[in-house]
Formats: sequence, structure tokens, C-alpha cells
Amino acid sequence: MSIPAGFQFPDLNDFVYVPDNAAAWKAFCAKYKAAACKVSEGRTFQCAFWPIFRDRMLDHGCVPIGYHFVRGTSDPVVQADNYLDWLGTVGRVGIMHDVETAGDRTNPTMSQANAFVNEVQRRTGRPRRQHDTYLPLWWWSQYGGGSTALADTMLHQSNYSSNPSMTPFAGFNRMTVLQYSDAVQGPGMSQPGDMNVAVGLSADDLIGLLGLGHGEDDMAISPEQMTQLLDAIWDVRYPRSSDVGHQTTNIKTVLDRIAEVHDQVGLVGVGVTQRSDSIDEQLAAIAAEVGVEASALAAAVAKHRGKPAAQAMSAMYAGDAVPRHAGARSETSAK
Repeated sequence: MSIPAGFQFPDLNDFVYVPDNAAAWKAFCAKYKAAACKVSEGRTFQCAFWPIFRDRMLDHGCVPIGYHFVRGTSDPVVQADNYLDWLGTVGRVGIMHDVETAGDRTNPTMSQANAFVNEVQRRTGRPRRQHDTYLPLWWWSQYGGGSTALADTMLHQSNYSSNPSMTPFAGFNRMTVLQYSDAVQGPGMSQPGDMNVAVGLSADDLIGLLGLGHGEDDMAISPEQMTQLLDAIWDVRYPRSSDVGHQTTNIKTVLDRIAEVHDQVGLVGVGVTQRSDSIDEQLAAIAAEVGVEASALAAAVAKHRGKPAAQAMSAMYAGDAVPRHAGARSETSAK
């Protein structure tokens, strides 16, 4: 079989998995700097193996890619709720969706798949170009209706033939990932399973395309996350509106509060891990909204960029206080 050059990685699920022991995970992560796993399907199913996979990959310094199997029998927005509820910390995992025939022989439409991608983008702030779309040519040819709605995402095609075509379709300008087999035994895996190749790409190249590599333009904070972030900062600054004269904001307290509000909110995930213009723009907007000096907020966050989230949060101490300026809104102001 002629397999294109590039980084190879499996995609796992509740049936093909890594046994939860140190030796298996050491072998698996030594081979696969990134790998995929099913997260959810439809509006209710959640893969039991996913949280284990995600956490063990992150523990070993690897990148987990989580995929949702889009169903045609339920609302795409509800499916996005299911996916994001089970996915976990968005800022550290790759986004992927699977568009094909379900086990009960039902099919999603391209419109439904596109609506799912739009909702995930809206909720996470991850631009569509960073979404991996598993879209088999056979499926698109039969059920895609010629739609190019997903062409601004990454094409992940499957072809198990001895000489698979690399020609893109559905409006895509290239094939980013090819699934070339469903029966490869990788180190640490419970049994043979799906194997993919990032065509002409290294592991770091693929991770970068997913928006998780150094030097990439990291995800922006979504409007929903921004609202949660602002509410968290405001609640910390004026708990129960008892002290509107309070003059400083403790950044560690803010981050702890954000973690309690929603573990997917991205100040640590996108503001600490790496730097980008979009992050700086968001910090400036946050500062203006909550009434702190933008330079002080940016300095407090930038001080801890490059550290893992937990380390960054524990390192932020009482001295990282942001002075409040005269333009801060009152506690009765509308959001």
C-alpha cells in the first residue's frame, strides 16, 4: 500500500483504546505526539474513554484531538452542547467532527454539519480553519449534494485502497489528513484500529493547524466566554456589591473564580499559554469593560505566559494586582 509521507496517528473510542496503565500510556505517547478520540455522538452519547484519553495525553505533554459524530436525527446546536459539555478544556484540545452514515443508516445533511461547526466556533472562538472535518469522499458523493459548506475547515478523508487519491473535493483546496486503514496495531492500543496520516505534515505542523502550536494565532475568546469572564472579574471585584470602592483586582482570585464559573473559559488557555494579537485585543477589551488599566492587566497575564495553566494559576500571587481606573463601571451598570 502506498501511504503518503507524514505524521501518523490513530483515532480511538470505547472499543479501541489504551488500557489505563503506565506502561501502555508511556508506549502510546512515545509514538504519538497527537492522536484523536471520540468524544460524543448526537445529542446524548458521550464516550466513556474520552476523559481518560484527554487527561493522559495532556499528562504526557501530548495533544488530544476530540471528535463528535454528527447525527442527522437531532438539532446541531443541541449536539454542540453535548460535545462541548464532555470535551473539557477547549484551549488544550483539537476540534474535530465526523460526517458520515450512522449505525442506524441515517445521515446528517451538510447543512446540519455546517450548523454544528458554526455553533462550536461561536461557543469556543476557534476559527473554522482549525476544525478537522472527517468527510469521506464516498459519503459526500452520495449524500453531500455537491455542498462546499465545510470547505473552510480541514479535509480529513478516508480511503483504504492500495493507491489512495490525494485529490481534494467538496471545495477543499487540499487534503490535510487521510485515514488509510481501520486495522493498524499501534503501541499501547488494546487492538488494531483506525490509522491516519497528516499528509506531508509533521506532528508539530498538524498541531499548529489545529491552533495549538507555538506561533499560531490562538483562538479568540468567544462572546459567551467573554461574558463569563467579565462576570467573573466583576463578581470578584465587587462580591455582593458590598464594596464599590475596592481599588485592586487580585489576578489569582480572578482566575480561580473563572475556573469555578466555567472550566473552558480561556484566560489561562489562550492568554497565558501563548501570545497573539487577538489575545492582546481581547485583553484590552476586557480592561476597558471592567475598568482596569490595560497595560497592567496585560503585564499580569504576560508574566505567566508559557507556563501550564495550573502552574500559572498557582504562581499568580497577591502582588499581581491591577489598579482600577476612574472609568470603572458602577455595580448597577448594565452588562
